[in-house]
This record gives sequence, structure tokens and C-alpha cells, in this order.
Amino acid sequence: MAVDLNKIVPGRPQEVAANKQAKQQQQVQQQATTQAKAPEQGAKQAQDSVSLTPQAQQLAQTQKALAKAPSVSQEKVAELRKAISEGNYKVDPEKLAKAMTKLESELFGIS
Repeated sequence: MAVDLNKIVPGRPQEVAANKQAKQQQQVQQQATTQAKAPEQGAKQAQDSVSLTPQAQQLAQTQKALAKAPSVSQEKVAELRKAISEGNYKVDPEKLAKAMTKLESELFGIS
């Protein structure tokens, strides 16, 4: 085991500390230089890529479709609630069936 006498000789701790700081600064400069060169080396390597799963792609399409959908009219909702609560709302079964069929075909891609 080697012993560095500079570290244990009285009256020299300031020199030891100065040397230690100089070494640390040198290491920091070397790291900075290495990091600065890293992008140059990375440019020579293949670029990263990202691929989405089919489920993620479908979710993105659904979000786009929802963004294009018309907003809900709160006035219309209030009118329908009132009509239902008063017993005045009448359901047209044929119109309802057509709307359900259309919705299913849109959801499942059926023509």
C-alpha cells in the first residue's frame, strides 16, 4: 500500500486541497469535452425510432373523430329531460333502430 506523504505532512494541506481542486476541474473539463463530442458521434449512428401499436393508432383515430363531433347542446338536453319527466317524449322505434344500426356500422366499420 502506498502512502502519499503530501497528505500527512503538517503545513501542506492547502497544497493538497489545491491539487485536489485542480484534478476535479480537469475531470469536469474532460467530461464536458466528451459530452460535446457525443452528438457528433451520435450523428454517425442510426437514429432512434418510435412505433405505435395498432391499439394506440386506433385510439388516436377515435380521439380525432371525437374532436370533430358536434358539441352537446345543453338546451336540447334540458328540453328532452323535461319532456321525459312530463311524459310527453315519444320514441319512434323505426328512427331509433336506424340510428342504432348506423352507429354500429360506424363503430365496427360495416358498410
